[in-house]
Amino acid sequence: MTLHTPAGHLGDVHRHEGQAKLAEGCYLAALALYRGRQETPSLDLANAIRPRAIPKDDAGEVGEARRLWEEARSSSYVAPAQVKERNDTEKN
Repeated sequence: MTLHTPAGHLGDVHRHEGQAKLAEGCYLAALALYRGRQETPSLDLANAIRPRAIPKDDAGEVGEARRLWEEARSSSYVAPAQVKERNDTEKN
């Protein structure tokens, strides 16, 4: 289980229920946890950023949504060495 799971999934529930402000708070909490950990894998960080972009798109906040999508995309690049390291870690 990752740090994003509790806060991020609660944010998803709020978003699906139409509670954008509550969702945003959960997504920000998850993102703060990830950004606060130097060892956060880039894909995990990207997955914590993406849910913030969706409601921005829905609300018509195009500039902020685009910035978040670009940040998620740039965070999700994983070098082959990172994939090997992550796979080795998961096997142990």
